[in-house]
Parts: sequence; C-alpha cells; structure tokens
Amino acid sequence: ITHQDYEWIKSLQNKIENLYQVNCDANVDEHLIEPNQIQYYLKQHPWLAYSDEAMLLEQEENEIHIGLHLNTNLLKKYSQTSLDKLNPTQASEVAPVLEGVSHFVYCCWKFQQGLSITQLEMEVQAEIDKYILFSLDKDLSYRKELALRLFHQAKLSPYLSVEQKNRYETAIHFAIRFCHTLDK
Repeated sequence: ITHQDYEWIKSLQNKIENLYQVNCDANVDEHLIEPNQIQYYLKQHPWLAYSDEAMLLEQEENEIHIGLHLNTNLLKKYSQTSLDKLNPTQASEVAPVLEGVSHFVYCCWKFQQGLSITQLEMEVQAEIDKYILFSLDKDLSYRKELALRLFHQAKLSPYLSVEQKNRYETAIHFAIRFCHTLDK
C-alpha cells in the first residue's frame, strides 16, 4: 500500500465525517491490514481470501481493536481518482473500499458514543454512504445508473452464509428505499 493509497483512504474518511458532521478519534489508515499481515489473518478467517473488504473487530475489556482489510488492487487502480470523476461502473467497482471506510467511521463513532451496533445497521449505513458520496452533484440519470449498479446488480459472494446473504439483501432493500427518497 503506497502513501497515495493511505492519503486517498483518509480522504474518504474525511468525506464521510464531513457528511455527517462527526469526528472519529481514530484514523482509518492506521487500522488497515497490510498485505504482509494478511497471511496471519487468513489462518483465522480463510474467507478473507475472497473478500474485497472486511472489518475485523476484537474486544478486550474496555478496548476494541479494529482491522480493516481492503482489496489492494482496487486501491492501486483508484487511489489517484476523485470520487466525482468516477462513472457508475467505476463507482460500483471501487465501492467495497468506500464500504470498508464507512464501516470504520460508523463503528468508531458509535463506540465513542458508548453505543452498540448491529451488523445490519452497519451494512445499511455503508450502502447509503456509497450512494450519497458517489452521487453528490450528479444528475438524475447518473444517480439512476448508480443505483442500478450498486443495488440492483450487486453481486454477493457465493461464500456467504444464508444469514449473511439475508443481511446484505435486507441492507440493500433498506438503502434502496432511503436513497429513493433522496432523489424525490
């Protein structure tokens, strides 16, 4: 992961924090699982090999440790590109990176508030964040194409359990309903 990749990921965190006017005490770039660390995590979580993004949480007494896995190929491909320059196809391709950063910001903010979270609410939030941040200042035609790619043509991993698949489908359903109201 290059310096430019780190800067781009930090800029995504800043965009999400600015959107909701929140401030996280932690920086996402400091919680990335580096490519040279992935082998350690694969022993415990073999499904990471098939994932473009995953957030690992571990709680020890009053501390929570967060590790964020992001597909380094997506980082290399898009870290020099501004979100507003992406077409809907590119946005849907790089969406897992934004989703991971969204998970990070959401978890950090909730933990700072002393609040618990569910995986479903974290997934719904990430779906909404992707749509909002990719569609800022875009016309209705772009937003419709983006919604099609992000929600209606979303490809879920065949390695998901039935419970995980249902959670993602439910999150997408709620995100569609919410984002549809934004376009009215």
